[in-house]
Amino acid sequence: MVIYALRVAVLATSLIGQMCHSQYVEKSGSLVHLSAKAFLSKSIQPNSLSETPLPIWITGFHASDTFAIVNSNTLFELPKSVCSGYSSEVCYKLADFYKPSNTQLIATGIWRVSNNTLAHFGVNTGFQSPKLKVSPAFYLGVTQLFFLDDKQLSQLIFEATGWVGSKVQHKPCVDSYNREYFCGELTAWSDYKYDSRPKSYALNIRYMMRF
Repeated sequence: MVIYALRVAVLATSLIGQMCHSQYVEKSGSLVHLSAKAFLSKSIQPNSLSETPLPIWITGFHASDTFAIVNSNTLFELPKSVCSGYSSEVCYKLADFYKPSNTQLIATGIWRVSNNTLAHFGVNTGFQSPKLKVSPAFYLGVTQLFFLDDKQLSQLIFEATGWVGSKVQHKPCVDSYNREYFCGELTAWSDYKYDSRPKSYALNIRYMMRF
């Protein structure tokens, strides 16, 4: 059996820093691939989600005390020492400034609401240190399967997901002259700009036909 699929994805994502270091977390831009597990059984498209074995299952889990993660993306790799952005000869040990008070946990999952509907859920417990705080966030979404003909050969999968609740707060380092610096690079605090409300949303539409 041959399955022809056309995927149209529109992603609206505002991120800080590089993409998530952990490959174990369900990223907002790759949800259709994971959701397809609920629709594809033994490489063949089932007639409904009722063919999936479990109503709830975990799609991702990550624990970190070396990276600050916002939503499901790496915001900041915690430094052990930092050299000034103006002079490589000026270096300081700043590990204690970014040492988390607790291990940050991120988990995502899927709940089969009905034969043709999936609900996505997840949580990021947040990050807390003297110079950086990331508030907890929740992952919410839905995947809906529609049949376009009586024989159920044409199917449309609609998916909308996103993280809500994230807030990032950096605090400056201060030297003996009461000058403020961004601790991560030891550059002027007034020059450091960051998104305090990073957002991560995704909309995916997947059309499938089999014959």
